[in-house]
Order: sequence, then structure tokens, then C-alpha cells
Amino acid sequence: MSTEVHKVIFRLLCNTCCVKNKNRGSFLVTLTSLLLSSCLFFAVDCPALATAVSPCVPVAGAFLAAFVVSCLLATALTDPGVVPRPPPDEAEYFESLMPDERWVRSDKRKIAICGRSYDQKFCATCRLWRPPRAGHCSRCDNCVLRFDHHCFWVGNCIGARNYRQFFMFILGLQVYSLFVLFFSVYHLFGLPHGGDWKAFVNGIAQAPTSLINAIVAAATAGSMLIVLVYHAGLVCTELTTSEDSKQTFVVSSLREDDQTRANPFDRGCPANCSRILCGPFPPSLMRRVDGDLRQQGTPPPPPPTVWKSHRLSGDSQSKLLPSGEAELHSADSGNAYNLQ
Repeated sequence: MSTEVHKVIFRLLCNTCCVKNKNRGSFLVTLTSLLLSSCLFFAVDCPALATAVSPCVPVAGAFLAAFVVSCLLATALTDPGVVPRPPPDEAEYFESLMPDERWVRSDKRKIAICGRSYDQKFCATCRLWRPPRAGHCSRCDNCVLRFDHHCFWVGNCIGARNYRQFFMFILGLQVYSLFVLFFSVYHLFGLPHGGDWKAFVNGIAQAPTSLINAIVAAATAGSMLIVLVYHAGLVCTELTTSEDSKQTFVVSSLREDDQTRANPFDRGCPANCSRILCGPFPPSLMRRVDGDLRQQGTPPPPPPTVWKSHRLSGDSQSKLLPSGEAELHSADSGNAYNLQ
């Protein structure tokens, strides 16, 4: 029995470590711009700086450039945490578990995480209940675990599996931009030859590309500083861009459910930074759409996000287990799912 697989947007490459995105054009523009500006800096400024300052300047610049490019590639080519769409028979089974078609009139249900109320949404496009913190990207047309945002400049969604790479990319780009800005101005100002304004004008006449590098680096450093400070705040509070913009966990004195609107995932700044920037990567769920699993006669894989089913009764609720797993109890389906 053949099964239609959601295709075109994400394709499995490099043993599920890399994905190919339809927005690769914007990613190539970013990569080309970064490489071109770096080549100009190393070709024009670094030879003079290596002589006038130290040979360590081009070495340090090469290290920073390699770090930024590697983080960009990792962010753009890593599966962000796509939740595979269930095959038609599996989706119909999930929908059949909804009695009286209540899911048609309401795409949300209340669950509890650490004793706090949380809205879980049913994605009508992907035909699945989104795991906590997952979101649907309108550009990529996929649900993504811990969805942060879709980054046009890297041509990929930012989610559970590539947020760390994205954060290190903007951090590295900020440091690299300041590095290029400082030494480009140093070269133009002619500090090794007196450091007066006449030397600065002569430097522009002799190396106009250094001025271009300095302007580009200044613009990049200014914009990246805003982005970096914003995401540093998100990391410290364990929020995503999507949650922050939608005020998912904002506590307001005008709300009746103040005590249930606090962020249940916040463990304090040190623990949040450790978990997001140094914790283990969640496994990719894209393995389930590998062609080898879709061969005729192969039994269907388990439900999305590797949920283990157990029979029980009771109201819909969820709790966070000590290991970090979320146990979801659903009265509608009569099942409890253990979300890895």
C-alpha cells in the first residue's frame, strides 16, 4: 500500500542531519555576502595589518570567519525539528478519536504542565495535535518543535534542533563584525603612519574597499547587537520569539488565570542557559519519512513525536516528568501519550 508523503519543502539529506529548504536563495545571498566581504577584508586590509600590527590579526580573523560560516551552515542545513505529517490513514485514525466532532468547532484543548494551564492546538493543515511549544510555519508549511521563527536570512525555520546554532551564529557575527570594523578603520586611519585625518583621507584613496568593509561591518554590528540582546533575553527567560510576540506566558493583573499563565518551562537564568546552549539535541523526527520506511508492506511508524499509548480515563491534562518528558492524558481519545 503506497502512502503519499509531504514533499518539496523538506528533504532528507545527510542521514537526517541536513535539510533542503525552498528558501535556499536567501541563504545563498547571505552566504555569498559574508564570503565576499571576508575576501575583501583579507585581500586588502590583512596584508598591511599583518605587517603593521601582528600576523595574529589575519589568523584571528580567519578563525572568526570560519566560525561564523560554520554556524550559518549548521543553522540553515539542520532539521529545525519538523513534526512529520501523519499518513492519511493515521490522520483519519487520530480524527476518529475525537467524539462528536468537537475538534471541528474548537482547535484547542486545555492541558496542564506543572499544574499550570496550557492551550494545545490542533493543526488542521498537518492534521495533528501540536506538541507543547510547537508551531506551524506558514512559509515552510510544517509544524516545528519549539518553533521560534522563520529566519529569512538563513532560509530555514529556527526551532528545537537549530536554535543553538542560530544563537552562536548571531553571537559570532557580532564579534566578527566588530573585529572587521575596528581593523578596517585602523587601516584607513593610518595609525601606524601617524593617525591624523590626512592619513585617513589617503587611506580611503588608496583602499576604498576598506571603507566599504567598515560601513558594512558597522551596519551589521548595529543590527546584530539588537538581535543578540533580544535573543539573550529570550534564552534567560526560556521563551521563544513566537511565545514572546503572542504573549503566551505573559501574566496580567487583568486576567483571571494569573497563576496559570506563568512560563512552566522557566527554570531560572543559569539553568535555562545551560539547557538551551549546552544541553543535548532532541532527536530528529524526520527519520519516519525516510523512503526506506515507506516501502510497500512496511508497517506504518508510530504516531508523530514517538508517543507511547496507554489506556486510561479522565480529563485532559499534562505533567512534566523528572526526566523532562511530558505525559499527556486525553479524555477525548481515552489514551495517555508519553512525549519524548
